[in-house]
Amino acid sequence: MSETRTFTNSDLRTAVSVALKRDRARIGAILAAPEAAGRESLARTLATTTDMSVEQVKAALAAAPAADAAALPPTSSVTAASADDTAALWDQALSARGFPMQKANTATDSSALWDASLKSRGMQVG
Repeated sequence: MSETRTFTNSDLRTAVSVALKRDRARIGAILAAPEAAGRESLARTLATTTDMSVEQVKAALAAAPAADAAALPPTSSVTAASADDTAALWDQALSARGFPMQKANTATDSSALWDASLKSRGMQVG
């Protein structure tokens, strides 16, 4: 017999916030790892498309050949001038990896959006 748990919006927001902070820390640790030098593209891919631990990614990066800096094309000078530009860059990066972004409807109450999203996944909210 399975137990049904009910979560409040506050519980869910806290859980999401903790998960996001952990994921950002994981991604940051991977991208800043010495093993990522010369393997930046692979590091970004492993950081954003896998659930591998930081140590697993470091081991994979260490086993991969580093790129020859002379053979690389010049780096892009993409910069974000504003928060909107930054958001657009994130949307573009996530969409390219199969995570299409939906535009937020600021006229809609965000707690109602949370409730609808969680209910659509079979969760009870209260």
